[in-house]
Amino acid sequence: MAGQQTQVKMMQNNNKNHNFTDRRSGRDFLYRAMVGINIFAWLIFVIVMCMFHFARPELETGFGRFLNVYSRTSWNSYLVNWMFLLLCGCVLLSTLVILIRKRRARRRTDGVWANVFFLVITSVISLIYLWINADVDL
Repeated sequence: MAGQQTQVKMMQNNNKNHNFTDRRSGRDFLYRAMVGINIFAWLIFVIVMCMFHFARPELETGFGRFLNVYSRTSWNSYLVNWMFLLLCGCVLLSTLVILIRKRRARRRTDGVWANVFFLVITSVISLIYLWINADVDL
């Protein structure tokens, strides 16, 4: 709280020295849209990680082999294809948010939104993992 008050005082001092008019009027539609797109992209990523659990090959244990229990040793191609498409959408949405933020964030006090960068990096790594280990049929 004290840090915010200091920033406000610094901005007031800068306004007096430079005749600066603060035109910000709160959260506009584009900012709220970026937050909504970011949340939606994270939801897509969580859904893909849940799908990963069901799409990957099942672990075959010695006890299961002894009892002749069937376990799938290949990837579920239907789920893998959906995962790949959803991850591509996640990367595109996150990149869109990054580009809009880059265009709009001009002040030192504007946040970095590191979670969007983390989402892009993990989504790209997941895409590469799927491409190498699973048979993607698009």
